[in-house]
Amino acid sequence: MSNSRVSATPAARQQLAAGRVDSRLLISIGTLSHQGPVAIVAFGDSGPRADAGVPLRAVEFASPPRAKSGYLQSTLALLRAQQPPYLASSVTPTRLADGQQVIQVVFDAPSPLGLLSG
Repeated sequence: MSNSRVSATPAARQQLAAGRVDSRLLISIGTLSHQGPVAIVAFGDSGPRADAGVPLRAVEFASPPRAKSGYLQSTLALLRAQQPPYLASSVTPTRLADGQQVIQVVFDAPSPLGLLSG
């Protein structure tokens, strides 16, 4: 993903570059980036015993550096206002073990086909 408004940890960048991320998450990231900067902490949840080719269906978003007050709350509201198939099965504010507040977004399987086709 070559969007200057999107920052990601090295592991998340590698997963994006490898095409391992569910298309609904890619579209959500693009939507959020139109509102402002996006900080991706981690991707996950391809499911128990999932094959390596199964797309990652969960992401954790953090407040980016220099984000406006209320960033996570407005991000939460935007994600919860989406319509299917872009409405996640779970959009939850949570804290990581290090105390960082994030929004965890999870989509159910399977991923619909053709969302990114022209």
